[in-house]
Amino acid sequence: MDFLLIVGLLALIVVVLVLVSSGHPGSGADLVGLSSRHSNYEAQAQVEADELGEMVKAQNEYRRRRGKEKLTGAELRRWVSEDEDTRRRGRELQELEEQFEIAPEAREGEGGRPGGGGERPGEALGDEPEAPRDQFPGGWRER
Repeated sequence: MDFLLIVGLLALIVVVLVLVSSGHPGSGADLVGLSSRHSNYEAQAQVEADELGEMVKAQNEYRRRRGKEKLTGAELRRWVSEDEDTRRRGRELQELEEQFEIAPEAREGEGGRPGGGGERPGEALGDEPEAPRDQFPGGWRER
């Protein structure tokens, strides 16, 4: 008896959902918030374009108050290009460090040289380096 009651309730729920969805003018995806991805991308691109214009206006207002020239589209594209290049080089460096197992502290300008090479100032050839056993001079790690 309980089995029939459970099956009957599930069937009633399915029928109610089908009736509700057939009365809705959109698709089932619209009911659950999964509308067309293409239209979402177009709307998002429009919002970002509008926001970009607002940001440039605000930046130009700030520059005007400081007595500087307006930000031009070419200058903005140059800034974006430089930023993308910097991020790309950072990703490439990180990939190389992972590939060759270089410790981050061994980067140039941070107390070491990439690729090892290792003698510290005042350290003669053949002397034991002052590095932990799990790390070679210059930042190379043993795995």
